[in-house]
Amino acid sequence: MRRPRRGFSLIEVMVALTISGLAISIVAGLLAATVDAVDVTVRSADEHGEDALLRAWLNGVLRSASVDVDPARSFYGDATSMRVHARSLSPRGWPEDGVVDVDVEGGRLFVSIGSHRMPVLDSLDHAVFDYRIRSNQGDDWLVRWESYTELPLAVRLRYTRDGVHDTLVVITNPRPS
Repeated sequence: MRRPRRGFSLIEVMVALTISGLAISIVAGLLAATVDAVDVTVRSADEHGEDALLRAWLNGVLRSASVDVDPARSFYGDATSMRVHARSLSPRGWPEDGVVDVDVEGGRLFVSIGSHRMPVLDSLDHAVFDYRIRSNQGDDWLVRWESYTELPLAVRLRYTRDGVHDTLVVITNPRPS
């Protein structure tokens, strides 16, 4: 007489292991794709957050900018840097009048307020400042601006980061016509 069969045969165990392995690899692939998508989204949000903060800060600085016959209160800008006398948040956290420098160096955009220098944008492939002037022939963008008596109408920062082009345009403090 045959004894009743107990347990699983080797073939049944191999089929169960194969099906379990396939299910685990599918779940692992989905999990890896989800983690990659979250990482890309977080990086993108960080980069766009930096851009938004820079836009808001630069807008505040240029809206409060002023010029005077005193050379320390003049406006100077060229293709890679800009210096303006304005009211801005100090590194201590409160608004102060003073010189604000913004410059591009080594693929980074820096802001200097007093003796404090901080990077505000990293991984720049290219960055150029332009300055808007209204002339009799029309509106022109200049790559250099220096004046003790007049601010440009706007400042434009064109930059490329990770192969993506972006442009930041900020209107300066409105002047009477």
